[in-house]
Amino acid sequence: MLIQFSVTNFLFFRDEVILSLSTNKDNSHKENLLFYKNERILPSVAIYGVNAAGKSNLHKAMSAAIRMICWI
Repeated sequence: MLIQFSVTNFLFFRDEVILSLSTNKDNSHKENLLFYKNERILPSVAIYGVNAAGKSNLHKAMSAAIRMICWI
């Protein structure tokens, strides 16, 4: 289960960028959240933005991480 993904110094990303699926303390839509070790997790996430904002590079970073994990 992916709870947080961070990338640094990969393609477009020079500084650290964090994609977190943890929620804040807001209790709205509580029935749609997943619970794992006392932490509330979003079941899905949408990444959107203007052109050249880094969406594809984030996808490439996540794909590279998956390839490295599966290769070992």
